[in-house]
Amino acid sequence: MHGSPIALDCLPDIIAKFTECGVRFVSLDHAMTDIHHRSMPPAAEPFRNHLQRYAMAAGVEMAKTPPDLVAAVLNAAPMDGDGPYSDSITFYDGMLKRVYTAAGGTTYYWDWANL
Repeated sequence: MHGSPIALDCLPDIIAKFTECGVRFVSLDHAMTDIHHRSMPPAAEPFRNHLQRYAMAAGVEMAKTPPDLVAAVLNAAPMDGDGPYSDSITFYDGMLKRVYTAAGGTTYYWDWANL
């Protein structure tokens, strides 16, 4: 889960479904003892999320996420704003650029269609 408007709206339903499916909740301290939280999958080009990188390291091929699905997810809970942050993709693009620059990056390029 990420700290986003859609996560806030969906969290009660997600927790209820987890409970219905028999998920056992544990403390953060207990969860962090799992070996998977002490490993880091290899970085990949193009961008892949944490689980996708584990799949790649295991040799599992993953299809690209269709660009229209990425847009649908990002716009499911639009960000409020005017000007440069009037839509979700522009908001997230600006946020990623600021993180990239703060980390010392010099040539920012992000292609939402290439996830």
